[in-house]
Amino acid sequence: MDIEEVVRDGSLVLLKQGAEARVFESNFVGRRAVVKERFSKKYRHPTLDAKLTLKRLNAEARCTTKARRLGVSTPSLYAVDTVLHSLTFEFVDGPAVKDVLLEFGSNGIVEERLDDIAMQIGAAIAKLHDGGLIHGDLTTSNMLIRNVSNQLVLIDFGLSFTSTLPEDKAVDLYVLERALLSMHSSCGNVMDRILAAYRKSSKQWSATFNKLAEAACFSSAAGSKTHHGWISQEISIVYLFICTTERSKVLCATYYISTAMSSRLDYFLRSLSTVVSIDVITLIRSLVQFSIRIQGLKIGCITHGYAPINNQIWTLHLENPDLRMEN
Repeated sequence: MDIEEVVRDGSLVLLKQGAEARVFESNFVGRRAVVKERFSKKYRHPTLDAKLTLKRLNAEARCTTKARRLGVSTPSLYAVDTVLHSLTFEFVDGPAVKDVLLEFGSNGIVEERLDDIAMQIGAAIAKLHDGGLIHGDLTTSNMLIRNVSNQLVLIDFGLSFTSTLPEDKAVDLYVLERALLSMHSSCGNVMDRILAAYRKSSKQWSATFNKLAEAACFSSAAGSKTHHGWISQEISIVYLFICTTERSKVLCATYYISTAMSSRLDYFLRSLSTVVSIDVITLIRSLVQFSIRIQGLKIGCITHGYAPINNQIWTLHLENPDLRMEN
């Protein structure tokens, strides 16, 4: 019996669906549970799709378990189904941090609770990073608060990986900072409180903060040199990518670039070439080469269509990762 049949049977109730997986509410041996199913991607070759899905399923299970061993509160992992490509977790009864912080702007949650949440977030991330684990998708949607204990619970380790590099840790924090600025600007300096808790809990905070400061300065410089304010976060992520060509930089650079609309791609590339002291064509070629090494990763708008650079039209050829000028 596959997931669809179980859903039709009423045993599973769909809670949410993302780009990579569907999340259902269910029961596991009498316990309230959550089932996360990684579904197949039709654009991928079936054999490659099956291998990638299984690899990412196992990686998420390992990283969730490792985070728990490091002292970070995560949902208990009940079962791994390699046939249906699903993970069964404990159901965490409580709101997402996203919803709690949104109340700060509307109903005004008490300052003490905001401090407590920020402290827990900073301490949890510090434990992950000191243990060599990068979450990869630190947003307030991936953090829950247990109703009974008010304990922070981190979820969704689907993009997590192991690394001890300060650049990787800085990218993790930077992604969170951008998420807070875009979604929770009414909460004031919540990121400063998170970083204060991170510094207090982490033994390796100094190198990470140095890289984070570089990204912030670069983002500010980029924003002042272009009229397109949306571009600054993309450039700062690419800057970290240039500093060290590690997997997380490729993931984050391609993720942020893919958020740009295709019509804005030419502005992004031109602005990038004016700020970064590296040939923009070489940069894109590197991104494509690394994306191929990370099997199945889509760069989004950069991997298809045309990209106007220096008043010439260039196109990407993924079979031979290179840029060629069109006549």
